Amino acid sequence: MKVQESPASSSSASRSVLILAVAAAVLSLVALLITLVLYAMSVTPWPGLIAIGLYGLPIALIFLLIFVVLSLRERRRRAASAHTER
Repeated sequence: MKVQESPASSSSASRSVLILAVAAAVLSLVALLITLVLYAMSVTPWPGLIAIGLYGLPIALIFLLIFVVLSLRERRRRAASAHTER
């Protein structure tokens, strides 16, 4: 038996994933910028800051790919339901 998602829940899930992707990308870019400024000032940055900058962008990319897959599934579902309603 297939569980049907309501359009509001799938839309809110994709919106949440998109917000996570943007937040991870912005946080990562800010961490990279701070790391570069600290290196320019000859200060050793906190290793956690380097890790955030290093792993944040790939995580954001993964979230964006998940968003694309969710959006494609939602569009196909809408197209199939519109086709069957005719």
